[in-house]
Amino acid sequence: MAVETRFLEDDIIRIPTFASASGMPTGEKLKTTTLFWGDQVRITGKHDGQHVVEFQQLEWSEAEGAYKTVKYAGLLPKKTTFRDDSVLKVRFVDIGQGDGAMVETPKGQILFIDGGEEEHMRRYVRVAYSHVLRTKPLHCAAIIVTHGDADHFAGLTHLVNATRSSKGDPLVTADRVFHNGLVKVANASGATAFGKTVKVDGKTYAVELEDDLTKVDDSRMNKPFKDWKEALMGLKNKDGKKPKIQRLEYGDDEAFDFLKDEGI
Repeated sequence: MAVETRFLEDDIIRIPTFASASGMPTGEKLKTTTLFWGDQVRITGKHDGQHVVEFQQLEWSEAEGAYKTVKYAGLLPKKTTFRDDSVLKVRFVDIGQGDGAMVETPKGQILFIDGGEEEHMRRYVRVAYSHVLRTKPLHCAAIIVTHGDADHFAGLTHLVNATRSSKGDPLVTADRVFHNGLVKVANASGATAFGKTVKVDGKTYAVELEDDLTKVDDSRMNKPFKDWKEALMGLKNKDGKKPKIQRLEYGDDEAFDFLKDEGI
């Protein structure tokens, strides 16, 4: 049968997976793979009435001293059911301190919402999307930074700076970067951490907001923001140009018009 792509309709499926030869499972069991509702699978054939699914993963080879693509295959249960379309997926990534999540729309658009502080998000992307990264960067529709604490965005610096090959090809590209305009000042804390403030009805508001972080003078930034600015200056969209960088405020719904055809 011809290779086809389907989406799972079942909640959870655990299947043993084996080395793959010509799209069929062979040899000893490598591991157990867990699949979830809405996951996309690549069906390469049938074996004893069961669908054969093939996977690809980027793994480190000690012998070759480099990452290589490993193929493996498994058999879906005979009662497995399928759906015609993908589903909205949200991945809450364990990034330690702070927050980090990925949203993948039914049509395949990817949004990053924060990225923690360390390199957990970069490592997760390199493994979870190894099947994409072997031929091209992971493209995302938007990178969203919710606020100006380093444990929410410094991990995105590692992600944006990362490469997927020895040639220096980027790990990710992005069409848009959304943020709230806050920039943390060097050697400042408390009410002055984000620059000038005003008091209205007894509440303190930061008013020194920036639209494009790549145009902010380094003297106004602490080190995590300087590093993030430098990473943004090297970030490209899928056409190799600078992505749109925009400060959002309450009510800026039109910024997400790129999602209007998703039906979500």
